[in-house]
Amino acid sequence: MIWFLDPATQRFTAASVGTVGQGIRVLDGTSDFNGDGRSDVVLQDAAGVVTIWLMSGAQIVASASLGAVGPEWRYVNRRLAADAATGGTGGTGGTGGTGGTGGNTTTRAYLRWAGNANGEIVKDANNEDFAFYTDTRCIYSFARRVETTNFCLGTSPGYAGVFAGLAVHVQLARGSAGGCIAVLATPEGLQVDIFTDSAGIQTVRALTTRWDTTGCTRGAT
Repeated sequence: MIWFLDPATQRFTAASVGTVGQGIRVLDGTSDFNGDGRSDVVLQDAAGVVTIWLMSGAQIVASASLGAVGPEWRYVNRRLAADAATGGTGGTGGTGGTGGTGGNTTTRAYLRWAGNANGEIVKDANNEDFAFYTDTRCIYSFARRVETTNFCLGTSPGYAGVFAGLAVHVQLARGSAGGCIAVLATPEGLQVDIFTDSAGIQTVRALTTRWDTTGCTRGAT
């Protein structure tokens, strides 16, 4: 399933691209690999084989396999980065708006959200702290100390992404202290919870509870 965001209405529409096999995960659904101005899709199967779908809307125009990629490599928005060069830990967070990649001393900035009382921190339904890197736009978990490269925000005004098949964006909502904070929500405003499943994989679910957005408007800087 592919979700399309209309920047004018901030509404999503869904379209099916067909059935994929079990164990296949989406690494990237926002990058443009052939320069046609449309987002393409990168997938990886259980054997590590990486495939690129060149897309036109929900139609697969062309498909190319890049072959199998070993577990020591990870995908970071249009590039593969060896974990051996980063200590094999993925992102290792920080505070004050910067984070790092394990074994890499280069600091990385987080996106900051206009009107957010928590600065760069984004909360999920379970009150866990996350942030999005400015370079990859991918989510970083402070609790798990890892960057999840298959959940990255697009650059459209809706700041939307798709994680484990669920359309998610960042919006402002009323915090427990009364101010406005940045939170993860579905397009309908439902609370989003990021959790680790029984197989140890970080995934996401939408709750039936809506965020209270009274007096809060979404924005980012």
